[in-house]
Amino acid sequence: MQPHLYEELFKQEQTHWWHVGKRERILGLLRRFCGPSGGSWKALDAGCGTGGFLQLLSQRGEAVGMDHEPQALEFCRRRGVGNLIQHELAQYPWPVQDKSFDLVTALDVVEHVEDDAGFAREMHRILKPGGVAVVSVPSFQWMWSYWDEWLGHKRRYIRGELMELMEKAGFEVVWSSYAECATLLAIAPLRWMKQRRVKQGREVASDNAPPHPIVNQTLLGYERIENQWLRWGRLPWGTSVVAVGVKPSGGE
Repeated sequence: MQPHLYEELFKQEQTHWWHVGKRERILGLLRRFCGPSGGSWKALDAGCGTGGFLQLLSQRGEAVGMDHEPQALEFCRRRGVGNLIQHELAQYPWPVQDKSFDLVTALDVVEHVEDDAGFAREMHRILKPGGVAVVSVPSFQWMWSYWDEWLGHKRRYIRGELMELMEKAGFEVVWSSYAECATLLAIAPLRWMKQRRVKQGREVASDNAPPHPIVNQTLLGYERIENQWLRWGRLPWGTSVVAVGVKPSGGE
C-alpha cells in the first residue's frame, strides 16, 4: 500500500462508513461463530494495518497484530495496542507457533500476497483445533482499477474462489457471503469514471476520502441494515466477499 494511505486510513478508519460497517459485520460474525465466551480468545489480526480492528479485538481478549510496515505498526501503538509482530505476511512460515491461536482475522489482506494458498495454510497451521479464521477480500476481477493498484492488490475474488482457497488449506467453511451489495451499483460506475481519469493522467481522490457527513451516515445506515440481513441470509453480489472457516477438531 502506498505510504501516504496509512495516515489517511488511520484518520478515516473510525468514522468512514465502509470501515465502520466492515468492523461491525466482522464483530457480528465473531459473536456468532466464536460463542458467548469469545472474550477469552487469543487472536491474531494478520495484516493489522493501522490497528482499527486490532483495537477492538484487544478489548475482548488477548490480541496480537502482525504487519510488515513499520508505519502501520506505529499507528497501532498510537491507538494503544502494542502486542505487535513486524513480519512480511507473504514470507512463510510466520514467526508464530503451531496451534497457538483461537482466532485469526485477515481483513482485506489475502489479496495483497502472491501465494494466497500459502497464506491460508499458515492461518490453518497457527490455529488450535476448533479455531476460527475470518477472511474478507475484494470481489470480482472486473472491478479491478487504479484503487487496487494503489493498495498493492494481486487479484480480486468471487465467493467460490475464496471458499475453495480455505477448504484446500483444511478449513471447513461454515459461512460465506458477498457484502456491500447495493453499494456495488454505485461504486462500480464511480470506479469506472475515476479509472478513465487516471488513464488520462488526471488526479483522482482516494476512495478513503471522507464523504459528506449526511452521505456517510446514510451509507452507514445501509451497512447496518445489510449486516442485520446477513445474520439470516446471504447476498448474491457485493464489493467484498467474507468467509468464516473452522479448523476441524484434531486438524493438523
